Amino acid sequence: MHLRHVVPWLGLAAGWLLCPCAAQSQVTLTLDNPDLVVVRPSSGFRDAILRGTVTPAAGYDVDGAAVSLPENSQGDFLNCDFAPDYVDYQNQNQVTDAPYSGPLAMIHVNASDPLGLYDLDVGPSGSSDGKPQFQVFVENANFQTGSAFADFSVLVVAVPEPSWLALLVSTGLTGTALLLGRRARK
Repeated sequence: MHLRHVVPWLGLAAGWLLCPCAAQSQVTLTLDNPDLVVVRPSSGFRDAILRGTVTPAAGYDVDGAAVSLPENSQGDFLNCDFAPDYVDYQNQNQVTDAPYSGPLAMIHVNASDPLGLYDLDVGPSGSSDGKPQFQVFVENANFQTGSAFADFSVLVVAVPEPSWLALLVSTGLTGTALLLGRRARK
């Protein structure tokens, strides 16, 4: 067999192996911001918005979703809700397989929540790797199902009060003025 007869077959074989459509799943989920950083409010609560994209395969509709509660190493957890836009999409998606991109969930951070990293999963229905997850479930007309998940974490931080920032800036300016005045006298 000549090389000119083998090369086209190698090209076809390589294309078949590398074709992304050959391994297409029923749904794709990507998170835009899987590592959320939230400033803890001094009173009330603040929402961290988990954003992403859900893309069902042709013929599949979003059938449900789940979001796990992020927990820290001391056992404290943050509450979550689905984002209203995502709820609207999921309710409308019973008749269409359109993709969605936008807010998926809201993670509530209260003024009383401890600072630190919330990267563990609450509850027995959690992920296999122990991380908080957003999960989406799809189904087609033949009752074939699929799912996708993505891990996320939340870091709750404190920011100094504005009065502290003013004190730091004024102290720095005073120190600079004293240093410059001392140099000018020499």
